[in-house]
Amino acid sequence: MKFVNHSWVRTAPVIAAAWLVGYLPTAAQELPAMPGFSLSPFGQPPPPTNGLPEPALAPTNATITLAPATQTPSPTTPTIAAPPPPQPTAPATGPAEAPPPPKKTAAAPPAPIPTLDLRTPKKPEPSQPLRPAAQVVIPVLTTNPRDSQGLSIPTLIRWTPRISATPTPLRVSLSEDIPGGTGKLLRSSAWMAAMVASLELNIPLADGTFEIEARGRIDGPSAGAAFATGLICLLQGVRFPGDLALTGSLGPDGSIGPVDGIPQKLAAARAAGLRRVIVPACQPVAKDERGKDVNLADRARELGIEILFAGDVHQAYELTTGRRVRPPDPPAAQPACSPAVFDFLTRICGEQIALFEKHREDIERFLKQKSLRPAAKTLLAKTRADFDAGRKAFDAGKRYAALGYLKDANAAFSVLEQLSKTTDLTDAARTQWQQRGEEVQQKMTDTLFRGREDPGSLTTALVFAEEADWLFAATARISRAALNLEDVQRRIAALGPGKIRGSLRQEQDYFTLLLIYASLYGEYQLGFKPFFDGLLKVTRTANDDADPVAVRHWLPVLLQAHLANAQYFTAGSALLSPELRQQMLVDHRVAAFLELTRLASEEWDGLEAAQPTPARPRGLNELNGCLLWANAYCEAAVLQQKYVGLGGSLDKNLEWKTLNQPTLLEMLNLAEARSLAGISVAKKAHVDPSALSLLYEKASWLRDSTSDADKLESLRLFWRIALLGRLALALSK
Repeated sequence: MKFVNHSWVRTAPVIAAAWLVGYLPTAAQELPAMPGFSLSPFGQPPPPTNGLPEPALAPTNATITLAPATQTPSPTTPTIAAPPPPQPTAPATGPAEAPPPPKKTAAAPPAPIPTLDLRTPKKPEPSQPLRPAAQVVIPVLTTNPRDSQGLSIPTLIRWTPRISATPTPLRVSLSEDIPGGTGKLLRSSAWMAAMVASLELNIPLADGTFEIEARGRIDGPSAGAAFATGLICLLQGVRFPGDLALTGSLGPDGSIGPVDGIPQKLAAARAAGLRRVIVPACQPVAKDERGKDVNLADRARELGIEILFAGDVHQAYELTTGRRVRPPDPPAAQPACSPAVFDFLTRICGEQIALFEKHREDIERFLKQKSLRPAAKTLLAKTRADFDAGRKAFDAGKRYAALGYLKDANAAFSVLEQLSKTTDLTDAARTQWQQRGEEVQQKMTDTLFRGREDPGSLTTALVFAEEADWLFAATARISRAALNLEDVQRRIAALGPGKIRGSLRQEQDYFTLLLIYASLYGEYQLGFKPFFDGLLKVTRTANDDADPVAVRHWLPVLLQAHLANAQYFTAGSALLSPELRQQMLVDHRVAAFLELTRLASEEWDGLEAAQPTPARPRGLNELNGCLLWANAYCEAAVLQQKYVGLGGSLDKNLEWKTLNQPTLLEMLNLAEARSLAGISVAKKAHVDPSALSLLYEKASWLRDSTSDADKLESLRLFWRIALLGRLALALSK
């Protein structure tokens, strides 16, 4: 059965792509109905009507729900312009129009240090709801975009549980005293904070409302750590100290990431009478409003306040309250796959090496061809480089890292063979390759969503998640090439005969060659279906079934987290230069993100309507869906860092270069530690750790690369390991 509706299947990717380069209207409209699940974003799209699924926000007391099917039109997003900062002599800070913070009520006595069993409960029983504190006011540190001065804005948050016989989706309520005062980044941070709090407590927050009363105009990702820590305090019944503030963004693994303007925020905290500020551990140095590097410890000492560095929300909660949110993670040991898995990978890699060696003479023949296209020469160099890197990893004993390089080398060779036989790139040939790309994507859809043995096994789901990561990357290459080729063809058609410039023809040929490469690359990936089936056989364990109730409760939390993260990325990318946003459109990871977001939006529509998504493939059960949205969450998070958080650009070879190498390295250190903890935690769920250990092997190998792009991919893999490991425990019986 085919799961492709050609009229709508690429609506979301094309809409978001257009929005990224600035062509989309800002006013929200009703999103068109979308088709069933598919990996095939092929077909002619209709005119754009809306961006990515976006929370509906009324001026006051609005409840945000990520339900794109029935969105409420929102006003045009205003430029975030906070009022002038308060005078240094004033005891309170924040926007001038913000009312004073509410009078504090008597706090309940602190609860004893919890001895939380990480295995229970998966969800609070109706007779034993979570005991929230009445409310808490936390200072949100931000900067005024007019003059880059710091602000401290008192923000009230509360948690209200809902007791019901059936699970209801988590809701986040944002109340504003200025209509449109909260930006998309802040709203997304609230959803992500709920996700992180859920993982830290091992309780899916699927039945309740996380309420935030925002004052003035406030936006940005830096409130994420404060929201998550404050929410955990509410759920634990622990008082949030009145002399402390936090700033930092949230990573998928619960880590606290870098933010802008920390020196100014420290000054704002001092002016507000705060004595302590928790900042990201990965950011000991930050730039001030003049663009100069500032040692944060020295600046805090000058201001007379105490600065604390936290690597993750767990540590931030401990620094905030002096308590642990849960027992310490088990000691992290260097992970290793089982001997059976190692031997299996050795055989697969040996086959790939032998296949490449078989074609060495053909490669030398290609080198001697004078008529070889420039694109083929570039591809030939990449083929040889990939093989050499794969052989190096294989000799070092890193079998899974080697397999990634070796399969790419052999896939590129099949493209070289095709290019050597291709003479003229005619319109008929282009049409043929467009159809072939569509067929390949449909085959990848059928392959990924096939029925699998023991579908309720957590180990089976982890192998599915890794195969999904492979295939989504492959299908995104086709999407990227197809979108760009169709754009060129539309421009050619608009000019008419006799008016087409030579540069436009060259651009058309380039994207045609890219489509040929992507289609053949996808066909080669399809040959690895037996690999994943074989991997599952050597990793299967007993007693690793997921708890259906826990899965049902976690699914909406993970869906909401990804859709919020999608808004987080797209809102941040809107601030980039048009040149960089244009470069994003040729990034196949962006294409993978767009397709995953389309699928998540479609699934969310089904959950909101309390009915199954039409034509959902059998292989995408709720358990697999949980891990698929975890993959998507990490995809969006790493793109946020790539283009917005860390700052960087693509060089002439379309290789990503970061502008903040020290922060990236600090983030990798923390992410690696979190990934090791995730593997240790997953063992409690009786999951064979080999699946996650293979990801760790690949991530640690890429981390030592000289390429910034490889380091960023390493960060994404470390995040996936940590998140999947904790989810394995949360979803276990």
